[in-house]
Amino acid sequence: MASHFLNGQPFALLFRTFREKGAELYLVGGAVRDLLLGQKPEDWDFTTSAAPEQTIRFLQDAFPQHQPILKGRRFGTIGVDLSDSNRKMSFEITTFRKEDGYRDRRHPDKVAFQASVTDDVRRRDFTINGLWMDENGVVFDAVGGFSDLKRRTVRCIGEPKTRFAEDPLRKWRGVRFAAQIGGQMAPKTRAAILASPDTKGVSFERLREEWTKMLLNPNAAFALKELQALGLWDDLLGRLDTPEIGTLSQKNCESAETLPLDLEMRLAWLFQEAPDESRRLFLKRLRFSKKEIQKVAALMIFKEIDCTDIVAFKTLLREAGLSVFEQALTLQELRTPESPNNRSCLTQILNHREPIAYQDLAVGARDLMALGFQGKAVGGALERLCRLVYAHPEVNKKERLLEAAAKIANEEKV
Repeated sequence: MASHFLNGQPFALLFRTFREKGAELYLVGGAVRDLLLGQKPEDWDFTTSAAPEQTIRFLQDAFPQHQPILKGRRFGTIGVDLSDSNRKMSFEITTFRKEDGYRDRRHPDKVAFQASVTDDVRRRDFTINGLWMDENGVVFDAVGGFSDLKRRTVRCIGEPKTRFAEDPLRKWRGVRFAAQIGGQMAPKTRAAILASPDTKGVSFERLREEWTKMLLNPNAAFALKELQALGLWDDLLGRLDTPEIGTLSQKNCESAETLPLDLEMRLAWLFQEAPDESRRLFLKRLRFSKKEIQKVAALMIFKEIDCTDIVAFKTLLREAGLSVFEQALTLQELRTPESPNNRSCLTQILNHREPIAYQDLAVGARDLMALGFQGKAVGGALERLCRLVYAHPEVNKKERLLEAAAKIANEEKV
């Protein structure tokens, strides 16, 4: 699998360019890990002996139509985006470097480019991310990452306390990687997190990104339970000041990973017992988007859907929209498999094309205004006609609805 990716464009051209310029270039980190696991990498990171200025020139020679982007002169990272209408492709190349000091608990205070590839990988977080690969697909290992990957073990490179002090987000990343490879953290690595689950200084955006990746992981249940077992979940609730969220039940964690890989569905499922305002605050403070928060709130109707009240059933369908309603039904079926025949009821409504939206009615706003309805009274009348048609789809005829509207007008003295 590795040779398939590295021998194809654009990587073959990339390796050849650096080789002809006399510079070392290797695929490194998560991409190597994923290839060895038989997975397609999401991110492509390379490391090189070339200085950042040289890397820019080499990339301009290899890909003259694409402008290299200097991601940070201090860190020597150059990014290139080769995406077009047919594919999405980008990668980053970083000069071999050594690091020292992490006063901001994320970025090194000092960076030295006079380093080798082994120096470069020894500064990384976990052994499974410390592997590197040449253009022929040969894997090199100076930190024990290959054997740890075979054992499905996440182990810090060097002293765990030091690695976590440099960047506390690595505590969350360790959990995520263990879930991703279907394994466990090494005892010493795990013990270091358990002893100090503090993530002070880590932005909520970065924590949200890690948690989202865990939620959409096939082993989401393991990740969720491990966060709680290590104290990382309580640390997060404390930082967000949302203690009402409380512990995520083991049952909900285990069943969450049986749901489709949909972020909002899994969030709605996990927070089904949480008070609405506490859930909203948690998601808002963790920097989820307004759209995501609203979608989670909309999905909570899964606790209310009941086709024995057909008017309420169709009203929820109209307000939520078909896509959200169907997802809510999936959540409901997981929660109460013996629930009423709501799915077959929806199928019948769709097959018979029963009216749901105001636009499905045989009369519209203009017809109502002709009867004397004005302003908000138009919407109120449409709502009442909708409810009538929900209960009796056969009355959705213009003449009959105009008669019903005339009665409404008389009642309200329009």
